[in-house]
Amino acid sequence: MLAVVILSLFTIRIYREFVPAGAKPIAYLGFSIDAGNTVSPDGTLYSIRINDAGGMHSGNHWTWVVHHHWFFGLRIKTAGYLGPEYAVDGKTISVDWDGNEPVLPFLPGRYND
Repeated sequence: MLAVVILSLFTIRIYREFVPAGAKPIAYLGFSIDAGNTVSPDGTLYSIRINDAGGMHSGNHWTWVVHHHWFFGLRIKTAGYLGPEYAVDGKTISVDWDGNEPVLPFLPGRYND
């Protein structure tokens, strides 16, 4: 029984090395692009990933700001929609900070209605 528990925890930890908690695996692994890294005032490194399914995509782009914790793996710090100027045109994402919390120029929804 102990071996089953240890194996389960090990499997979850390996999974979290590739897919953060709260992200859908197909969207994160298959259709996200790297939009660079940012460093908080306290020195914590965050990576920014944008969901872009190419020709299948419509509307604004879901974006994750992800922190890699040595024990827990990938963790989403914040997420929201960014416009196509960041995902398609490659515009640099401006990150502001609320203390050590990243603040991105997220839009209110998937479509600009």
